[in-house]
Amino acid sequence: MEAVERSLRNLRTDYIALYQLHRPDPATDIDETLSALTDLVRQGEVRAIGSSSMRGSEIVEAQWVSERRGFERFRTEQPNYSILDREIEREVLPVAQRYGMGTLVYSPLAGGSSTGRYRAGQANDEFRASTGMRHFRDDRRLAAIEQLIALTDEMVPLEGLEPPTVSLGRNCSSIELQRLAGPL
Repeated sequence: MEAVERSLRNLRTDYIALYQLHRPDPATDIDETLSALTDLVRQGEVRAIGSSSMRGSEIVEAQWVSERRGFERFRTEQPNYSILDREIEREVLPVAQRYGMGTLVYSPLAGGSSTGRYRAGQANDEFRASTGMRHFRDDRRLAAIEQLIALTDEMVPLEGLEPPTVSLGRNCSSIELQRLAGPL
């Protein structure tokens, strides 16, 4: 609560349009979290609340608690999503759609991997690799990146596309890109 009030002062505004949680706190019950967020909305300091990095089952639980206890509900979810990280298509996106939640994806370029900056067989950014970013050590992902780059190289003479453009503008129903990214 104090952090929100400090942010309002620092931003010189009366309210926060969307207060997005960073990640669920396993040590704090969702009931307690939603109660505190509801207080912020009812005080007029926050207009809407959102979650981030929640599993589909956690979103369902939060929506259920909100309905049963009369709390504000999460209006948005911020999942990790890219051509190389498509896990949310199975559970999170259908759940978000069911509850009318918007999605604000992060890391659409897979932490820079789909730009072609990090390649198989090359020394990668050791700092990032040491921080636990799995995509710098995952041979399957590195192979997918090489395939993305090869596909992009085929497209460049035709359309002038670069790997980030292909990654961001992909159509998940494209047979070629589904083959590249692999099954869900």
